[in-house]
Amino acid sequence: EALPLLKAAVESEPNPRFRAWAMLLLGDLKRPELAEEVFLPHLKSDPVSSVRANAAAALGLLGGYAAELTEASRKDPDPLVRQIAKEALAKKEDR
Repeated sequence: EALPLLKAAVESEPNPRFRAWAMLLLGDLKRPELAEEVFLPHLKSDPVSSVRANAAAALGLLGGYAAELTEASRKDPDPLVRQIAKEALAKKEDR
């Protein structure tokens, strides 16, 4: 299964593009257990904005986490992350 490899890539891959790509693929799996373990920690503190943006998108696919997405949509220093977090919140409202 690809899950352990993707998680390892997000945590330790030195290339930020690969880390962002791995985060995107993890989000596509729609596995709720990854929210607390992977998506939230990286949304809050990853130094790479594309990884944070993909973590926000992943949380939007799962549902819930409105408080964390709202905070990211207002306070993240990167406009892309703020926009993706807003879109993730909008998706949740459409459900």
